[in-house]
Amino acid sequence: MDTQVANANLSAPASYLLNVAEALRDRILPELTGTARDRLNECVTIIARVMSDMQTGSLAEKVDAAEGSWTGIADREGANLDSNELTFQSLQASLMGFTAERDSRSFSAERLQSYLVNHPKGGTNIKITKSQVLAGGRSKQTVLVEQAGAADLPSAMVVRQDWSSAVTGTSVVTEFELLKLIAAAGLKAPMPLILETDAAVLGSPFMVMQRMSGKAEGDIFNPPQSEQLALDLATQLAKLHRLPVAPFDELGVPTEAFSREQLVQGLAGFKELNAQIGIGSPTVGVALDWLEQNISHVSGARALVHNDLGFHNFLVHDGRLTAILDWELAHIGNPAADLGYIRNFIEKMTTWERFMDAYRRAGGPSIAPETLDFYSIWCATRLFSLLMRARAGVSMGIVHDTEITYACAHFIPQQHQVLSKELRRVLSANKMPAAERKTLAVSRNA
Repeated sequence: MDTQVANANLSAPASYLLNVAEALRDRILPELTGTARDRLNECVTIIARVMSDMQTGSLAEKVDAAEGSWTGIADREGANLDSNELTFQSLQASLMGFTAERDSRSFSAERLQSYLVNHPKGGTNIKITKSQVLAGGRSKQTVLVEQAGAADLPSAMVVRQDWSSAVTGTSVVTEFELLKLIAAAGLKAPMPLILETDAAVLGSPFMVMQRMSGKAEGDIFNPPQSEQLALDLATQLAKLHRLPVAPFDELGVPTEAFSREQLVQGLAGFKELNAQIGIGSPTVGVALDWLEQNISHVSGARALVHNDLGFHNFLVHDGRLTAILDWELAHIGNPAADLGYIRNFIEKMTTWERFMDAYRRAGGPSIAPETLDFYSIWCATRLFSLLMRARAGVSMGIVHDTEITYACAHFIPQQHQVLSKELRRVLSANKMPAAERKTLAVSRNA
């Protein structure tokens, strides 16, 4: 059975359960034997039952709605039972009979070793001694690799590999050269070592990078409770934003979400996506209205921006920031975009005033308050749109991945709250002309 076709009409919650069931079946079940294997099969069956109930609705409600004699109610109940069972059997067949090879994440240490044996930085003596696929990647696959025998490579490396179901649609091919410039400029970023564009080697393009010290702590919504880490980030951002943009222009790094035309076009994309796959939120509607009315207030010079800052993309060691990772979304834009993106979680670590003082002392450019407000709403809306796109992929059965499903189920309500918080912050400041506030009030109450 084609799971994508079979589950194209699943609700988002049912699709979340589908991805969990497939992860249990494809990643955990093969490693189990005996009673443990039987128990996991039972879990998959229970999930399929829950999914079928979610799709067919409450039996009691349908029976209560039936009209006529007891016979009529019994007929209606029988029809519902038949429908429920058919739905369950269809889901059970897809869960137990489908091998998710299309978008599953996999890594072969043997194939990487064979590749490096013939690479100038590797050689015939290289041996991959350890590899570990990291959880948490929602745009690329990341693998920690250890090697022995290659003098021109560090003993500990990171393989970053494209993934077909990535939400962002970016590639390590464009990230590689940009990352070389950033690391060479002295920012806390890993130096890329090898780029391979031939998908035949590992199944998709990949790059090998220097492994940085530290580990991930927290995420974009829940950062570590450390003012020092916030101030470390302020210093790194100031250094990033004062880099000359000319070398990145020459590299072909695009300018995005900067000019009025780009902002108008981007906002039109947000609106179209929200109309097609949004959740019907008044908050999102007001945010889109506010952005449209405040594009003319944006100012500032171009700078290189990371565009995906959060503790899911940072490494921390001994309480200090040691690395900023995942530069795939970096582009030339307004530095207020990075600042607006992080303001929500920075305020959980220190005051915004102390953060900006550190940013300015480290050489960060001056940011107009109205521009920061704009990009706070812009970035919250953009991230929400990315999550909506991922949610649609899961719901339509196109994406089969527990990490993406987790992001949809867990991050969408949190990001919805962040957008609401940022919007309320800006609206309460009373910085808009009265006519604009009146228009937004009408939209909000609609």
